[in-house]
Amino acid sequence: MEEILYHYTSIDRFAQILKNRTIRLSPLDRMDDLQENITNDIRNIGRFFFASCWTDDVKESIPMWNMYTDPRAGIRIGLPKNPFRRHGTSAEALKTIYGSIDSGSTAFIDTFLDLSSLIKKGVFSSQAWNGDILKQITYTEDITKLEPKIATIKGDLLHLDTSTVGVYKNTHWDFQNEWRYLMMFLPLDLKIPLPDCLTHFNEVVNALYRGELKPPFNYYDLEIASEMYDRMIITPSPKMTEGNRILLQALIDKYNPAIKVVDSELIGKI
Repeated sequence: MEEILYHYTSIDRFAQILKNRTIRLSPLDRMDDLQENITNDIRNIGRFFFASCWTDDVKESIPMWNMYTDPRAGIRIGLPKNPFRRHGTSAEALKTIYGSIDSGSTAFIDTFLDLSSLIKKGVFSSQAWNGDILKQITYTEDITKLEPKIATIKGDLLHLDTSTVGVYKNTHWDFQNEWRYLMMFLPLDLKIPLPDCLTHFNEVVNALYRGELKPPFNYYDLEIASEMYDRMIITPSPKMTEGNRILLQALIDKYNPAIKVVDSELIGKI
């Protein structure tokens, strides 16, 4: 059976998802769980981690309807896990940056995002290579996991272990049964040739450690693959007004007639 994840949102945001065919990742410092932006040693590191939050709970959640939508104009989206388009990176595109690849090369690298586009923008994400971005949240009361120490200094080298950021939440939130798409982006200019690139990398990491680094953007949009877009399932909120249902149907007719609409099981119950 295909695994589906669900996302509660407003009809306004849903309209943008349909039109742009994208899912927006927002920084952790803008999430409702304020503890997510905290580590034991680096201030505001959550600004560099971008997430879209989903749940694997097939059963509708009254708290989720009330917290993340307007019950009169809310949508629960269902999509298969990892519904995103893989962009790949062409050798020819990289040549325009580095100039060291034979002209006319037809080589193509299978990457999640277009690395050449990120490099041109002076942005780096290690997840851009393989697209391993789906994380299941672990709920805990262990403060060392909720506010981890991620920096280790060995001699003149600063090492950051970011693997624990954005994957733990307090048990107060366990009703969410959350999964999330999570990516870290840094303003890192990989166009700089060696050995200056290594110096630049160390400067960026140290600025991050001191809390002086600014994130490269306020959000990041991932494109939904066409075959996944057509398999979208939605549930209108249980108290959706008739006017909003008309607007919803108009959006579906215009942008994605293939959507399967499933009525809420909570209609007339809340």
